[in-house]
Amino acid sequence: MEREYLFTIVVPVYNVEQYLEQCLDSLLYQTKRNHIVVMVNDGSTDSSGEIAKKYAEQYSDFFVYFEQENKGLGAARNSGFNLVKTKMVGFLDSDDWVPLTYIERLSERLEKEVDLPDIMYTHPVILDSANNEFREWNDFDIRGKVFPDKSTVTNVKLNPWIMGQEPSANIKVYRTSFLRECNFKFPEGTKWEDVEPHFKLLHLADRCIAEDSTGFIYRTNTGSQITSSVGYDRLQIVTVFSRILEKAGSEKWAAVEILFILRMLYSFSKWSISACTLEVRKELLNELHNLYGTIMKNYWQQYFSYFQIDKKDRLYIELIRSPFYKIMFDPIKIDAFFIFIKKVKRFLH
Repeated sequence: MEREYLFTIVVPVYNVEQYLEQCLDSLLYQTKRNHIVVMVNDGSTDSSGEIAKKYAEQYSDFFVYFEQENKGLGAARNSGFNLVKTKMVGFLDSDDWVPLTYIERLSERLEKEVDLPDIMYTHPVILDSANNEFREWNDFDIRGKVFPDKSTVTNVKLNPWIMGQEPSANIKVYRTSFLRECNFKFPEGTKWEDVEPHFKLLHLADRCIAEDSTGFIYRTNTGSQITSSVGYDRLQIVTVFSRILEKAGSEKWAAVEILFILRMLYSFSKWSISACTLEVRKELLNELHNLYGTIMKNYWQQYFSYFQIDKKDRLYIELIRSPFYKIMFDPIKIDAFFIFIKKVKRFLH
């Protein structure tokens, strides 16, 4: 009789031969086997496909191998999700890995629940490949606001700060039927594919819990991540946030949910403006100026008030929205502009 597992972990695979075995071994040698692994080879051109096939051949009752032409991370995750038969599903990028007690800890947590949650958060850590040092996940301080103790069950209506967490799909484990009830799919053909699902699913989720004893290990500073990009793919943040703002507006989401979308939009905007090349910055700022201008001023005013935004960030946002946003094309000019504003303030006082 075929054993029924609780979890499926979907692992998209694309040109990660250097890291793939560590990722798959971390799932293979778990202290509790309550899961299967679906590997989706998204048209790799290195030896990643051969490595994944080897695991599927040696452990055919545990690893499932699927391959397709290159379609991107979102499409690879969707292909893997189509094969899921278990009650819970998680996603893991193939250059990351999980602790060996990952499945055991998640299983123990769910055994304490009368009903399966729609979303279960985990507690990841970051490995900086540049210096081999570990550090806390970026939203560590917010996690405490959302899940103050182990028994907390919440949603966006009870605690809007749940939308203020990092959008990565890999920090969550989902009830499979919840995703299917939502007709869920990751966006395809675009980068930043975790942002829209983050907001859409939290808008619909009723029961969210957290298991802080475990989470995946996220490898940074490898030079291969989208987060390290300085090119034109940075422009896709405008498309991504335009879509989610349009959806929130057309479906009349609560105002506070829209404020958290603006919060993440500004965070992505400021980060991308500083990270991209001068040529890309000009086009990005043109598109951000247009997007920011479509958002009603009262939402920006509520955003400033709700999050107690400081004067410099308010000025930064107002500058993007203003006809003078082109001053930001040159980082030297924008620095000089803020220095000038400081001097004016001192003079007026």
